[in-house]
Amino acid sequence: MAVNLIATRITIDAVTGNATSYSELWEHVQNFATAIQQRGLLPGQFVCFHCVNHVEFWYAFLGVALAGGILVMAKASLTPKELQYQLEDSKPSYIITEPGLLEKVSQAKEHLDSIKELILFSESEGYLTVASLLQEGRTSTLERPQRTDPRSTPLTVLYSSGTTGLPKGVISSHYNFLSQMLQAGQDGEPFCNYTDVIVQWLPCTHLSGVFFTLVALGQGATLLILPSFKLDLLFASIQMYQGTLLPLFPTFANMLTQSPLWPQYNLSSIRSVGVGGSVTPAVVAERLAKVFNLETLFHVYGMTEASGMVTMSASGQTTLESVGYPLPMTEIK
Repeated sequence: MAVNLIATRITIDAVTGNATSYSELWEHVQNFATAIQQRGLLPGQFVCFHCVNHVEFWYAFLGVALAGGILVMAKASLTPKELQYQLEDSKPSYIITEPGLLEKVSQAKEHLDSIKELILFSESEGYLTVASLLQEGRTSTLERPQRTDPRSTPLTVLYSSGTTGLPKGVISSHYNFLSQMLQAGQDGEPFCNYTDVIVQWLPCTHLSGVFFTLVALGQGATLLILPSFKLDLLFASIQMYQGTLLPLFPTFANMLTQSPLWPQYNLSSIRSVGVGGSVTPAVVAERLAKVFNLETLFHVYGMTEASGMVTMSASGQTTLESVGYPLPMTEIK
């Protein structure tokens, strides 16, 4: 694991500037796993995350996984009815959220009896917090869940709109994500390495955010974590922390390149931009290459059902229109 090889690499909270080393991250993960296990989480039970991006999200995400739980991702942008549907479908035992979303969560879970506890990312009177669980975990020892087959043991449930009807909960196994980390890592077609500072604004409750972060951790890259896509914070963070790799959705790429803000910042540290999620017009790709004077502009095609990327264009060059080639270990019929 990267935590053993590059324990001094860090994650950075772009809002506060607080840095957490990989060794500290691993300690927090173990403490959270221990605490939530002591609070009653059993292997195979569901834990729903409904939040924006936080560094602490990864303590909890990986901690639940270490304790044998299954992670249900519910985007912060969901309406109360959409959230209610996902909660009723997955029946989580715990919900991890934040004070600003409490009213919505309370409304959505009103008729659910599966939920044992709400956990918040920041203080709110009467509620358990991630920080308090990290402290609790220091005083106990984690009981490792019984070993299971990673090929068939679920890790996440990510909801995909599909083509018809209500969103479907897509179940991905531990093996699905491990294979993606290998495919997009040193054993496959890497889009980053340990020298990179990845500007991670992608939603942590969306496949893109989960995938990019897990690959970055596996590669030992520095993660610069932003709560969401806000251009002023994005540009300021790139300038301050010398971000080198920026993932984008095409609509946000268009927004960025047409913003009057970008010429006000020094963005020259960005060497690579990756675009995916829908079709990227060539004119937008050309503008991206101009804004950042890129070494690499790569396109990806991925699916929630595939647990990440399916194809990627070559690194080390600026590609305007092609989504590239299938990743290693990938077959396309």
